[in-house]
Amino acid sequence: MLQEDVNHFSHSFSKKERICSKKVLESLLEEKNTLFIFPFKCYFRLFEKSDNAPHNQIAISIPKKKIPLAVHRNRIKRLIRESYRLNKVILNENIENKKIGYQILFIFVDNKVPSFDYIENKIIAILKRLSKSTIELS
Repeated sequence: MLQEDVNHFSHSFSKKERICSKKVLESLLEEKNTLFIFPFKCYFRLFEKSDNAPHNQIAISIPKKKIPLAVHRNRIKRLIRESYRLNKVILNENIENKKIGYQILFIFVDNKVPSFDYIENKIIAILKRLSKSTIELS
């Protein structure tokens, strides 16, 4: 396998990495583990993963009240997914050999469409802070 192939797999974002279940989202909101780095409010929790499950799962929410146009909401979601996809390695490094993973809900709270660089910097800050909390739990 070529080095390019290895990088391709590590930067993928599959359906298994998305939170699709309403029950999981409700339990995330009930636990009230939050992290706020403007323009994101993040709900997160650690979960025990099975052998074939991904390390982390995410969901993205952008309130219609904040961003009224669907075109802009969809663009922000794409930017968030892409920045997470490129930087999820930060979070995976500390839980590589463990049977735990993160479930994260990103809620966008700003009322403007930001640039990719701005979103990427904030996602990196969030992932680093979550990564530090994983080290402290160990």
